Amino acid sequence: MKIEKVFVEKVDQDSKFVLKRVVTRNGIFLGRQMPVTNSLFNSERARKSYGLSLLRSPIQTYHLHKDRSTSAWNYDRKFNEARQHARDNNRIFLPFQQRTVQQLTDLDWATSEDDLLELLNLGLQYVPFAVPENATVDQCIKELEWAKTQLNGSQEIVPVLSSGHSVVSFRSILSKLWGKYKIIGIHFMSPQTNPEPGANLRDLWDLNSQIQEGQETSLIVGFNTRKHYHSSKVAGSFVAARHGIDIPSQMQMPPENVRGMLSRKEEFPSDDANYIYDRKEGGFNKASQQIIWYGENVTQRLLSEITLAERLDQFQAFSWNDFMGQQADLYELNMAILEKKRVQQLIESKSRWHTYLLESNKSPGTEINEED
Repeated sequence: MKIEKVFVEKVDQDSKFVLKRVVTRNGIFLGRQMPVTNSLFNSERARKSYGLSLLRSPIQTYHLHKDRSTSAWNYDRKFNEARQHARDNNRIFLPFQQRTVQQLTDLDWATSEDDLLELLNLGLQYVPFAVPENATVDQCIKELEWAKTQLNGSQEIVPVLSSGHSVVSFRSILSKLWGKYKIIGIHFMSPQTNPEPGANLRDLWDLNSQIQEGQETSLIVGFNTRKHYHSSKVAGSFVAARHGIDIPSQMQMPPENVRGMLSRKEEFPSDDANYIYDRKEGGFNKASQQIIWYGENVTQRLLSEITLAERLDQFQAFSWNDFMGQQADLYELNMAILEKKRVQQLIESKSRWHTYLLESNKSPGTEINEED
């Protein structure tokens, strides 16, 4: 699927939340969508064998990891299957080279160029181009102009900036990219990680909220967002949306970790260590809290219902529930903006959203810490 235009549909003047409309050759969709990620693709593949419906999402991301033995990006059979799956379901397919904090720090233009050329040779429609964290505005513009000369046919560059970028140039670079690229990626780091992400994400939010209704803009994809954040267990999707992200793509577990976990045949959840998404709260809670609040272990009931009805295993049931709940809440937020209802009232009705905003608005140094 190819994007033809991205423009601002509505701006809520009180909260400054922006609603974008994306026009493609296959139809129109609103921004602030949950994508189908690596783990969700596995769930969809399981359901497909039973002839069951798939998730309603126009975006499919694929987080790439490096092969431990070769240190090369792992473009394996599963990557190609995910890409074909996206094509079969008329989705925008966005690969992403998931780097560690150290790999981000070490990234230079030579490495970015090599990674870009490798992706271009795969014939992808949208090709990510990682911008090193110390890049200047002039370097970035020069490199992006070079990247355009390497494109084949209708391919398009997706510049990917780290929110840990040097604060000296992050806003200036972003301003130069805004509206000139259909998609801009942000390697999303917690606002609390160090001073740069907090300052840069506030700049992202500020730039995003200044766009006028009807104006063409860029779709902002946040890669490596977290499932939830520590103190209030607020959903990472809401934290990302609060900073101007339209598509929050959650950090994905490396394949070897998934295989190791499955080989141990771990059960979910046998204790309070596992959190599930709760729409009443706008965040995640665990079994002990559910028993106090609702008088039952919701996690246990949910796993029984989803695993049977959706033909998923218990691990997949967690991801499925989390996607459905967060997507429903983001849709509710979109509709509040579109129908000019009080967005703040909706936020206050979900305690974890409300608590997060109260904490994050105190001062730049008091944002809630992250947790996987």
